[in-house]
Amino acid sequence: MASFTNFLFRPTYHLSIAHYFLIFFLASSYPHTSKLHFGDALPSSKPCIDEERRALLAFKQDLIDPSGGFLLGLVKLAVNGKAFHAKRSQINPSLLSLKHLSYLDLSRNDFQGIPIPTFFGQFKSLRYLNISHASFGGEIPAHLGNLSNLNYLDLSEESGYSLLELPSNNLKWLSNLSSLKYLSLEGVDLINTGLKSQLPTSVGMLHNLKYLNLYNNDMSGSIPKSLGQLSELVHLDLSFNPWEGFLTEAHFTNLTRLKYFSIGKDTPYPTLPIPLIFNVSYEWVPPFKLHKINIGNCKVGPAFGAWLQSQTELVFVKLSTTGISDSIPEDWFMIIIFPS
Repeated sequence: MASFTNFLFRPTYHLSIAHYFLIFFLASSYPHTSKLHFGDALPSSKPCIDEERRALLAFKQDLIDPSGGFLLGLVKLAVNGKAFHAKRSQINPSLLSLKHLSYLDLSRNDFQGIPIPTFFGQFKSLRYLNISHASFGGEIPAHLGNLSNLNYLDLSEESGYSLLELPSNNLKWLSNLSSLKYLSLEGVDLINTGLKSQLPTSVGMLHNLKYLNLYNNDMSGSIPKSLGQLSELVHLDLSFNPWEGFLTEAHFTNLTRLKYFSIGKDTPYPTLPIPLIFNVSYEWVPPFKLHKINIGNCKVGPAFGAWLQSQTELVFVKLSTTGISDSIPEDWFMIIIFPS
């Protein structure tokens, strides 16, 4: 089984964290739903109440299978990756009848720009929500902030093709998701009328967060120091955003578990002057040991500081347009090339 760290670097392994799936058989020989444990043993099946059966049928009727086939099994209440299309301009609210739903995956379908339903915020038992690459459009509803039990939230879209918008003055709902461990907003268009999009200080309240992906959100402004309070964080991707200001030691104070860090961007035409500066002392040693680091178009040098020399567990290093003019210490280089 892949390690949790590998899972964080490769989100496609997210199925391994699923505990319970709802399976709905539309064939007449299977007139009930079952809960399936993702493991070696299957628990006994229980008849589905009529209300749940009707809810799933109503949901199915609002989907089109482009292959012309019949929807024989609704797994995880999902059909993820099946490229189903929405018939109507909304998802059927009959799903609210599934009062104990804890896992919902609608990823990689074509919902043709319809909004994310606000009623998703009423699934109080939901722990896993994946609606990535599903062609939802419009503003991401703040009602998702009601999902206080949520561990996993993936709203990502292909960069440059996202129809989703997340007003940066409406990010405070994220701080309500105190149980969140995985958050990906990759490619989501963060907007703010007349102002630049900024990451709110309330992000530091997501104390259980292990994975934070804000790749290519067109975020700018300064990075809040509260980010340094995410003591469980393992994966942090802030790259391809036009950040400004300074990164200080306070930004990393409690990031003792951090293994992946990416910021800035690698470009043949860097922004000058470089807008984001690492403002740390030469002697500073961070509390983490990274495995992967990717820094581009950020001022780190001119010295090759102790904080970089302390990273002796690296398997991937990329430092481009960082202003480092100092020579790379030979002993550090040998440790990276020939790890013990």
